[in-house]
Amino acid sequence: MTGPKARIRREAARLWAAKGYHATGVQELADATGLGKGALYHHIGSKEQLLFEISVEGVAVLIAGAEEVLAMPIPAAERLRLLSRRLMRNISDDLAEWKVFFHEVNTLTGANRRTVLELRERYEGQWCRLLDEGARSGELRPADRIAVKGILGMHNYSYLWLREGGRLDPEELADVFVDLLLGGLALDLPIDR
Repeated sequence: MTGPKARIRREAARLWAAKGYHATGVQELADATGLGKGALYHHIGSKEQLLFEISVEGVAVLIAGAEEVLAMPIPAAERLRLLSRRLMRNISDDLAEWKVFFHEVNTLTGANRRTVLELRERYEGQWCRLLDEGARSGELRPADRIAVKGILGMHNYSYLWLREGGRLDPEELADVFVDLLLGGLALDLPIDR
């Protein structure tokens, strides 16, 4: 998306990531975008609506990308790697938006909050589906649903330490995560409990 709406979303995410949603006033956002308050409200409707749109946009991109990956006729381990790479690239490219999402999602109310949480659950379900497919095909060991929360947590909380120009690019970080998931750390130790 380009144009004033995209610029407003980007500036809001930047300000909210730095100062917090509640600590940033609408006037500060209007100043950052070069729009008057009236023009800003014309584009955003309300501050919460803007937060909702930033949150929905990020998760919708992940869901669409995951559908593409899940439909690929390649082994589950390769799709897991692609899913991980897409997630890390998305977080890296939209770091401010993801920081806002993780910090402010509970600020949303009513239908906005329900919609975002449902989308987040849908995305988590896509990861579950991939792991289930891999287990059914014999490519992956069956994984408890809680494993998906751990896998996503490993990725999602990278927003806390991910830095542009870091030692590894987002895809290389994803590969480290997937190598850890697929290979584990134990050397020839049985996993069965």
